[in-house]
Amino acid sequence: MGPANSWINAPALRAAGIPSVSGTGSARGLADAYAAATGLGGHSPLLRSGTLDAVTRSQVSGSDLVLGGSTHFAVLFEKPSPRLDFGTPAAFGHDGAGGALAFADPGTRLAFGYTTAAVPTPAGADPRALAFAQLLRRIRAGATA
Repeated sequence: MGPANSWINAPALRAAGIPSVSGTGSARGLADAYAAATGLGGHSPLLRSGTLDAVTRSQVSGSDLVLGGSTHFAVLFEKPSPRLDFGTPAAFGHDGAGGALAFADPGTRLAFGYTTAAVPTPAGADPRALAFAQLLRRIRAGATA
């Protein structure tokens, strides 16, 4: 990462509290938030069943003119797509410009969080996060078969 984009890792940006850019958290914290939302891991679900239906039902898909490739969205959240293959059709979550990926997958009863130490470019989920999510999905599918 060169000086042209060093601003994105600057403490001042995180301190500014700009929701779309300066969100910070741990992988465990992100996974726990998704687990709590869906009632996984012993949590009482924060989302009612109707809300969960809305955030897991695909609403729009098409070519992303910024990131390239196809994207799919439900209400508020990204859905798995060829570009972002992180879960079953029941999954919902979001990747981050800094390589992060977090989601819940009611289909496999998995909540997942992945973060990076520094923001790389280009934007989107780190390929390692997607590979790890796919591996966990295969393991969970084998465990329930």
